[in-house]
Amino acid sequence: MTALQRAQASALLLNPPVDLPVRLWIGSEPTQIALSAADLESFGVLGFPEEPPGAALIRALACTGAELVVVPWDELPLEDRVGALLRYTDPGAS
Repeated sequence: MTALQRAQASALLLNPPVDLPVRLWIGSEPTQIALSAADLESFGVLGFPEEPPGAALIRALACTGAELVVVPWDELPLEDRVGALLRYTDPGAS
């Protein structure tokens, strides 16, 4: 989520089957995406809808110019079956 929130993801990598949360929360901007309503509120976003995770992720990817790459687990095992390739690193981020 952090890479999508910062428009830092060049590609989102997924190992199927992915066990995503039932809902994600989104704001009016494509980078306003979170795992919980409280997370989105902490960014100052109010009055936001819950969305199915697929729709929320595709919107964030498309609007930030990131790609979606589905890769089999046996070729590239990803922790939690999700990963990101970054456009840039942020030295100030932890």
